[in-house]
Amino acid sequence: MSVFQLLWRNMMHRKTLSLLTIVSIAITIALLLVLLQVRAGIEHGAEKGYGPFELTLGSKGSSTQLVLNTYYRSALLPRTSLNRFCMRC
Repeated sequence: MSVFQLLWRNMMHRKTLSLLTIVSIAITIALLLVLLQVRAGIEHGAEKGYGPFELTLGSKGSSTQLVLNTYYRSALLPRTSLNRFCMRC
């Protein structure tokens, strides 16, 4: 009896377990491919969206906050007279 025949007989004997194993491997591969595509899309969007900035000018304050607010639009703005009506602040 060859190895492949032995494997096939074992798979046919335990059909449910074999099916669950095949389905779980397929789901794992699909999730991996989706995550890789999402990562590539985020990187492409970041390269396209932010542009080649050589110099960033801003008011006196935290340089980290300036970068986050300018490029990523995620930092809270400091309280100034210009943004006192801002809803996010």
